[in-house]
Amino acid sequence: MDLIASPNPFDFSRPLDVHRWSDHPEAERFVDEVYAEHFQSNQSEIERKHLKVVLLDLYVAWLEYPELKIAVSMRRSTYKAKGNRYNKLHISSKTIDVVKALAEAGLIEMKKGYYSRQWGDGKLTRIWPTERMLALFKKASLNVYTVGKHEDEEVIILKDDEGNQIAYKDAPATKRMRDVVQAYNGLLARSFIDIRQLEQPWIELKDESKLVIGPHRQKVHRVFNRGDFGKGGRFFGAWWQGCPKEWRKEIFINDAPTAEQDYSSIHIALLYAKKGIDYYNDHGGDAYRVDVPDFLQTQEQTRSYAKLLFLMAINAKTDTKAFAAFRVSMKSKGEVAGSKLKDVQLKVILDSLRTKHPEIADGLGSDAGIELMNQDAHITEHVIKRFTEVGIPVLTIHDSYIVAYGDTPMLDGVLTEAYEKLTGFNTIKSETVGVVMGDEASWVTDKLPEEAMIISNGYKQRLIDWMCYKNEIGNVDAVIEEES
Repeated sequence: MDLIASPNPFDFSRPLDVHRWSDHPEAERFVDEVYAEHFQSNQSEIERKHLKVVLLDLYVAWLEYPELKIAVSMRRSTYKAKGNRYNKLHISSKTIDVVKALAEAGLIEMKKGYYSRQWGDGKLTRIWPTERMLALFKKASLNVYTVGKHEDEEVIILKDDEGNQIAYKDAPATKRMRDVVQAYNGLLARSFIDIRQLEQPWIELKDESKLVIGPHRQKVHRVFNRGDFGKGGRFFGAWWQGCPKEWRKEIFINDAPTAEQDYSSIHIALLYAKKGIDYYNDHGGDAYRVDVPDFLQTQEQTRSYAKLLFLMAINAKTDTKAFAAFRVSMKSKGEVAGSKLKDVQLKVILDSLRTKHPEIADGLGSDAGIELMNQDAHITEHVIKRFTEVGIPVLTIHDSYIVAYGDTPMLDGVLTEAYEKLTGFNTIKSETVGVVMGDEASWVTDKLPEEAMIISNGYKQRLIDWMCYKNEIGNVDAVIEEES
């Protein structure tokens, strides 16, 4: 869950994470203490495993945001433990027994869920820690680095037309993709990715919700759609992907300033490449600049609408569906004027785009986007693989990338390499859309603007915690080397 907001406190929740895990000694002590005191009869490793997942996920939820509830199913039929690649810990209906025992022990509160056979809907049971449990949380020497995810959590996800996860058999391609993602997640787990100004590890958003940042949100997975590994395949899950543009330029990686390179018009370029045309060399210019229609006021407004409509048209199966999606997007952004445009008006803009791009006009309203996403995901995979091989974190946002300021030349080179590998053309254009707290010159000359020097106490403490964690991992690695 990216955004946390709800007028109903019981809706302020997320599902139980069945891959929450830690092998840290402090986590083991914490689980053992609860298990020994409240689970005296019929103790087993299976029961303890389920308790561990529930306890640690409650801890993480509380750590991220104290009001957050965990949604958990209390219907045994909803659990499928064996033969499910999306449940590698084999978490079963034993979870229900653990939750009931924790409630009886006074360690969690519960808001019982319900299911309506008449209406076919309902709500899962919500659980959250009592003051007694919070005392145990505070007593335990745990933190955001000692509690994470199980290493076997599936990161290559295939979904059907309704968005449900579906089974698949591994092949060399899925194994290769999984290796890339797991290596990348390992690098991200060892990296400090934060925002200096933030006292608390979350961003206050315009709708008064919050976007939680930090180590728990620094893991990605790939999602393929429609039961086809040739459709979709983008990387999801990291907090910076939901980060507002104005905040992305404030991100620091390992306490170093960053730059964001945007490879806009990439889907347009890929559509042209499919026709054997080198868009960046043969066309160029502003892909979304069209004449201002009589129902709009400015060129800037027209371009903004044209850009969004182009995106919607690439991803929609028909023009009408593109128009509807455009209005929904406008409404979600608070753009009242755009949300009220009629189909006939939007058709004027779309026709202008088709006239501007006659070679790829047939790609609009054709559902081409799902395959184009697969292509841009291939580019992103190449970037991730090359950067991970040399131990340099790169943060991906589908068609833009954030790297430490000094790594932008490498990013340009790797993007060109990936684009040529995919299309056969060796020209790809990008622009720097965000340099942390100032312009490029300020970092080159070390003449930093005043706001660049703002470092919150919260950031300092998070940086210290990360450095201590990094040293601890380094010492463990050293011991392993000596023993081997």
